[in-house]
Amino acid sequence: MDSKKILPGSSDLLTAVQAESFIKRLDILWPHLDKKVNFLRIIVATASTNQADLMTLTHKFVGDVLKSKLINTLVDEYICPMPYDPNMQKPLNIQLADYLVKLLLLGFALNPSNMDIHLPKVENVISCLLKIKHILAEDTVQQIERLDISLKDRHETRAAQRLQKSQPKKREYKDFEGSAGEPPMNFRDLSVVPVPEDVGYNYRPYLRAAKKKGKYDSDEHYLDVQFRLLREDLIRPLREGIAAYQKGGTKQTDLYVYTDVELGASTMHQQTGELISYASLKGNRRIRFDKRLKYGSLALKPGDAVPFSNYLVSVNTDTQIPAYMEGKTMDFKDLIKDNFKQYFETTHFRVDQIHERLNPEVCGMDQSQFDALVYALTTNLAIIQGPPGTGKTYMGLQLAKLLFENWDAWNSEDDKRPMLVVCYTNHALDQFLEGISRFLEDGIIRVGGRCKNPALEQFMLSKKRQWDNPTLRTQFFHLRREISQLQTNIEEKSACLKELEKRFANPGLLLPVITNSETPYYFHSKNLYKPFKNETLMFKWLTQTYNDRTINPNDIGIIQQLIEWGVSEIKAKNALFRAYQNNENLDAFGLFGKLKNPPYRNLPDNRLFREAERQWPTMNDINEVLKLGYNEIVAVELLAKSNVIRIRQEHNRARTANPDQEFANVIIPEAAAPPPPSTEEDEEMDITDYKNDEDDNRMLVDTNILDEGFVKQEPKKDATKKSSNWFNSEILPYFIEFITVAPAMTEEEANVIEDIWELPLQSRWRLYQYWIEKVRNSVNDEMKALEDKYSEHVKRLTEIRSLADVSILKSAKVVGMTTTGAAKHQSTLRSLRPRILIVEEAAEVLEAHLVASLTEACQHLILIGDHKQLRPNPAVYELAIKYNLEISLFERLINNQYPYRMLENQHRMCPIISRTLMPHFYKNLRDDPSVYDRDPVKGVTKNLMFITHTKSEVLEREFKSHRNPYEAEYAICLARYFLQQTYMGDDITVLCTYLDQLSTLRKTADKILGRGHGLNIQSVDNYQGEESNIIILSLISNRVCVALSRAKMGLYVLCNLDFLAQNHELWKKIKESAADVEAVSTELIVKCQMHGKEQVIKAPKDFEIKCREGGCDVACNFRLDCGHQCVKPCHNDDMNHEKYKCQKPCQKKCEAGHACKKDCWQDCGQCKIKVVKNLLCGHQKNDFCYLKPDEIKCVEPCNKFLDCGHPCKNECGAKCTNFCKEMVTRQIPNCQHIVEIHCSANVNVVKCDASVKKEWPLCKHVFEAKCSDDVSKIPCKQPCNTSLPDCGHKCKGTCGECRNGRIHIKCTENCKKILICGHECEEKCSKVCPPCTKSCETACGHSQCGKLSIKGENIKKLRIVGKAKQAPGRKCGEPCPPCMEKCLNQCEHRQCDLRCGDPCTVLPCSEPCQKLLPCDPSIKNGKNVEDEDYVPHFCIGVCGDDCPKICKICKPEKFAEIKETFLGYEEEENARFVQLKDCKGKHKCIVEVRGLDQWIESLLPNSEDSEAATEIVKINCPKCKTPICRSKRYISLLNQRALDIENIKQIIRGLNPKEKKIEQEKFSKNIKTCFNIFSEIGKVGEVTWLLKILKKPNENLITKSWFTTSRNILNIIKLLTKYEARAVENIKPMNIEIKNIQNKPIFKQIMSEQKITNFWEDLKKELIYLIGRIDPRNISETTVQQIAYETQRFGFLVEVCKKF
Repeated sequence: MDSKKILPGSSDLLTAVQAESFIKRLDILWPHLDKKVNFLRIIVATASTNQADLMTLTHKFVGDVLKSKLINTLVDEYICPMPYDPNMQKPLNIQLADYLVKLLLLGFALNPSNMDIHLPKVENVISCLLKIKHILAEDTVQQIERLDISLKDRHETRAAQRLQKSQPKKREYKDFEGSAGEPPMNFRDLSVVPVPEDVGYNYRPYLRAAKKKGKYDSDEHYLDVQFRLLREDLIRPLREGIAAYQKGGTKQTDLYVYTDVELGASTMHQQTGELISYASLKGNRRIRFDKRLKYGSLALKPGDAVPFSNYLVSVNTDTQIPAYMEGKTMDFKDLIKDNFKQYFETTHFRVDQIHERLNPEVCGMDQSQFDALVYALTTNLAIIQGPPGTGKTYMGLQLAKLLFENWDAWNSEDDKRPMLVVCYTNHALDQFLEGISRFLEDGIIRVGGRCKNPALEQFMLSKKRQWDNPTLRTQFFHLRREISQLQTNIEEKSACLKELEKRFANPGLLLPVITNSETPYYFHSKNLYKPFKNETLMFKWLTQTYNDRTINPNDIGIIQQLIEWGVSEIKAKNALFRAYQNNENLDAFGLFGKLKNPPYRNLPDNRLFREAERQWPTMNDINEVLKLGYNEIVAVELLAKSNVIRIRQEHNRARTANPDQEFANVIIPEAAAPPPPSTEEDEEMDITDYKNDEDDNRMLVDTNILDEGFVKQEPKKDATKKSSNWFNSEILPYFIEFITVAPAMTEEEANVIEDIWELPLQSRWRLYQYWIEKVRNSVNDEMKALEDKYSEHVKRLTEIRSLADVSILKSAKVVGMTTTGAAKHQSTLRSLRPRILIVEEAAEVLEAHLVASLTEACQHLILIGDHKQLRPNPAVYELAIKYNLEISLFERLINNQYPYRMLENQHRMCPIISRTLMPHFYKNLRDDPSVYDRDPVKGVTKNLMFITHTKSEVLEREFKSHRNPYEAEYAICLARYFLQQTYMGDDITVLCTYLDQLSTLRKTADKILGRGHGLNIQSVDNYQGEESNIIILSLISNRVCVALSRAKMGLYVLCNLDFLAQNHELWKKIKESAADVEAVSTELIVKCQMHGKEQVIKAPKDFEIKCREGGCDVACNFRLDCGHQCVKPCHNDDMNHEKYKCQKPCQKKCEAGHACKKDCWQDCGQCKIKVVKNLLCGHQKNDFCYLKPDEIKCVEPCNKFLDCGHPCKNECGAKCTNFCKEMVTRQIPNCQHIVEIHCSANVNVVKCDASVKKEWPLCKHVFEAKCSDDVSKIPCKQPCNTSLPDCGHKCKGTCGECRNGRIHIKCTENCKKILICGHECEEKCSKVCPPCTKSCETACGHSQCGKLSIKGENIKKLRIVGKAKQAPGRKCGEPCPPCMEKCLNQCEHRQCDLRCGDPCTVLPCSEPCQKLLPCDPSIKNGKNVEDEDYVPHFCIGVCGDDCPKICKICKPEKFAEIKETFLGYEEEENARFVQLKDCKGKHKCIVEVRGLDQWIESLLPNSEDSEAATEIVKINCPKCKTPICRSKRYISLLNQRALDIENIKQIIRGLNPKEKKIEQEKFSKNIKTCFNIFSEIGKVGEVTWLLKILKKPNENLITKSWFTTSRNILNIIKLLTKYEARAVENIKPMNIEIKNIQNKPIFKQIMSEQKITNFWEDLKKELIYLIGRIDPRNISETTVQQIAYETQRFGFLVEVCKKF
């Protein structure tokens, strides 16, 4: 092509691409990108031909390309990664994307049908390429937009073809020999559920054939036969399947063996309370989810009496009128056509008079319908046979309508009963009830839980329940609450059991045993569940012999590596231990390098460090343990407290006890592995093929009895997962296998253990398993009791609801059920006693099932069906044939000459179908005139065709099913051909007769038409009662009548007709009839609607070759309005090309001669090619071609000058500005300051920013401000610096912020006031000082108040207040109880008899202390006191006090220091000293006693001064001034001081606990009543804080003064809102400004001084300011007082403003 030797679109090019090598290359591409691009280029060039004579070859070539893997490969490998991989955005990749888009466009244009399978890939292409459109060529982006339009068009075409799917059919089974003679036992004694002997291989049940003709001997005979056959039909497949499987195979049986089944976690079954483990079936390629796994195949025991026994048992053919109709008349007005009603004087007459009064014409019926109506009304058991299309359902609805219009004829005032409607399928029941709902708006109730018709939702029984009976309602909901609680308990126990079954359980679950105080090891096991670093102590106990070291999985590997490199074992271990000591994280290589140099090189190699020996056993022992299957980590830990022999013994014990034990199912956190890539070659599990079995796989219940009207609870989190990180996920994999296989200890072994930490690991694992087993047994017992109770409750609940349902159903006019539902609810039907029963699809229902729907109260039974279409379908084929189980009651009565009526006019099939086929089934069936108006099927020459072939089918022996891939492909290709003839999806139905063929058809449809094709593909059995314009039938079996009678316009049967005719007489006759009308052939003749050309289709592939788009093999070549030709093959859709979009390039040009770049079908729009335009201003600009010069805005700079002489700054195309922005200097007239402003700015309005001194009018302060500032309107900036009244700190606000001193800003300094206790206040100054929050330092020799150590001393016993069981330790501001122990102030000279906390009554002792100090030789060295050189070391203190820590002999220099004169008595020879405990520093102050006594006495208040006498005594050290709090000598003074402090603390608190609680509750109510006020002023956060504080009973902040302050705040807020309300009412509406007030000069001046210019606006600002200052979390009493004054001022202003 590059050398022009082959031209695009030429015949040479088409010839070249026809080569087999080229076609194969479509699936096997080169690895090189450049070759792929050129390959794609050739394909696009070939497909782009527009030569009419080459279109057929072109269409075939495009079809081959679209069927290959080319598009999928290119999209997945190159297009999808492009947005995210820069390496995929190279020029060659972009070129490939461009060609691929062109190819897809050609596919939509030339072969849209084959594009259906690529629609998802097209969406991927559009999505990915639009993300990178900025790097694509403009033409490519336009092509993508066209591709998007083509995709949407195709979706719209396919959208109408989607229909719902139907159900697959059941299976058949092999022969079985029956029994004869009298029954061996009463059938009522047989178990409904199979018992073991039922499934025994040699078991032969007693069976008798059902009567096909003739009568039964008795009711007993009838019931026995029906029950035994029905029971055998249920049991036999299981019996024979088990027997065959035991012989070694399933190929010839009906038993399915599912391999690789995994049982999931146990979950509770809500209906029974049992724990159920659901099986997970692994998806092998041929698994089938069908009715073999369904729930609810029931066998039912009928009662003793047989309703209508004279007909059913005795086969009496003499019919009678329904009992309720005796002597009564009916109103037939609704049956009579409107144009005939005028001829009737009365429409009331007896049913036996219908023939005399009415005729078919009057009723709008044909003769057979009219006869059937009369017959049904006059016969108590009526049978109406309705061949295909004759209107069976219509007749049923007409009868029901007539009966409902005459409700009183069959219901008395005191005995009203509903009509019962029973159908074989839910679908038929929904259709029939929907028909009734058109003339009966109320009174319909549908029983059952599988209604799929939204129109019937309102009639569901679950929607009608009202629980009118209060007793039943109370019992029901009470029981359900109990069940809900039981369910929760069972789920919790189940989760616990699930965890225990893993044999590796969370220690939280083992609490009952590990915290059992009766066990001998309780002290060591009680804390195992507690956390230890990142795990629990339990995990540490299970995996580490010693809990003071950390496992390193790499240790042994490092040691082994070093040994291999020539390092001795001892030296290797010593080196590794030393590395750990030095916190060096080294691997083997790094450690080996260290050993070459000191200090590691000098490590000993003949002596192992003690810690290293404890850490690592010998390598020989480790290797021996490794031979047992343990890993290195476990081996090291095992050997830490055991030896190889014992380890081997325990190992053998474990393997003997659990030879097949698997690993525990423990989830170990790790990175999630990506899912394995799926391949298209893998055959998917065909779940969609069996979707219609979904209903049959559900439980046959109405609604979940536990969910009805009940709010579903959120699922509770698994309690076992609350400590999911109790183990170390890195260490666990090494141990998990061995922990879980360990056998449990016996109880005797466990009871002799005292210290569990002394056990070796293997014994620990056994003890752990003993704990798990013990807890599991206990939980199992609890579960059993809960399950029994749950099951009993559910049964009672079901019974109560059934009682309630009966009253609801009795109020209905019609009750609808399926046959299964009717058999299930027999007790309910006996309560309803329906007089009339209408059974639809009666010929499909097993006789036993239909009889189960009858009650003795039934007086009128109407059976509607057709036994020549579908019979009952038993599970066991031979029971159906030999024992006549497939003969329905409907057919049996007809066989016994029971009177019935057949509808004879069919309204469905066109004449060619009905006349050719139906005579073989119905002799008297006639065509209704309406069928003669049917249009012939488009695209074919015949409306009926048997397309016979000899392609063999495939028998699936395992599934007993057949499939024929040839028929499947032909059927789908033919269906696609009809879709191309403009038929909708709901016009065409593909039917088949086997489940495997159904699966094959659906897969083939997905392959040819693409997923979501919408084609209706059904099985014949599930299509009864339905119809379609065109039926395509893949016939592999003999369901003849239904299969051949579904089509209205066209029927096309794919089968081996010769084979069928040879093996079945009926098919032989059908073949002859079809041959007579030339409707049998191996070929199908199709006819093009456009050209009229007829072509022969011999095989499915011919559709693709000869009529690719539904036309013929001639190219369309239609001349379009644009002059181009249609490039598609001949097509039947849109033959007039009204919707066709010509994809050729547009040939039009703009006025300037530019070619349009769009497709021909698109609107050209305006030419957007950019050209140079000469503008009116003289400049030039590149802009769109379609724009005129006066429409283009020039962007060049403007050349004009403004009036001021400065150049214009705007663009040339914009209007010159009126405001010059050049900066110039100007002098302000008022102040003469120079400013820099814009040239056009008005200097008279410019604000001067020059700094000048200004005086504020109110405070007279002079301060710097901007020249333009109006000091009358802005706050004064002079720093306040006023000493605040509360704390004395300088105010950091300004004069204006503090309102000239009226209300200061909050002080931000720390308070630091010395509280009564001596501690500093830690709050901010702006708050009220709360009670001290530090730990109380009050202490004596017996106890202390606070928790903390007092000045380094040992902590004493904490004092207990009141009835408290524990002493929590108090804060300093809390009440401090006095010590009640006996006073310690005593010595040999005197003794105090009071309590320790009372002021002492005895004076301090001043006698010298006679104690020897610890340094005395007799004490220290044991020296004899009688030795001559012995000198005693006496204490220098006084008797009764603690000895000072200085010895005058041992430390004479220290003693000399304290002897220096300080208080005047130190130098006396007999001076005695006291060491004060509270003084600061390492060495406490030591003071002479006599001088100290006088010093302290001078500090005491004068007893004659009454005011001084009330002061608190505060004594300080004369040296360091530290307050003295602890001293035996001055205990009396200190105790008095403590009592005084407690009294003052009580005054500060002001309330005792009881009073405090009352005040809290009272104040909370006050706040809540004012909550709206707080909300309105934006104080929700503050009020929330207040309420939170008030809920704390021991909140230290809450004192009497706090309540006072807070109440004052509350009063201020109330007052503010009151003033605000007055202002809103009286001032806001007036909107008065001060300047507008006349004749009040003084008032105006005062208001100006107060900065008030507008009454309302300024008052509003004042209100906002005051509200902002209120913060109960951070406010002092002084601030509250200041705000209160400002509030009064605000109120005064409001009152003043009201005057105006």
